[in-house]
Amino acid sequence: MTDPKQSKYFYANGKKYIHLGRHCANSRSVNFTKWVMEIKRILKRNITKEEGDAFKTGYNMGYKEGKKRAIK
Repeated sequence: MTDPKQSKYFYANGKKYIHLGRHCANSRSVNFTKWVMEIKRILKRNITKEEGDAFKTGYNMGYKEGKKRAIK
């Protein structure tokens, strides 16, 4: 598995996901807000713990990047 920051995809529970955290960090704040809503919607579904952890990792990475950009 490659480093999540370098990879466009990450793997959880044997499935491939687009790495939303990276996508969000490169987009504007409006897109970032939409992305947060999308993640929250995904996390409400019935998913396994591994999938949830992977989404949260992407969420947290993207959130930190978004905050850094907002401060500038």
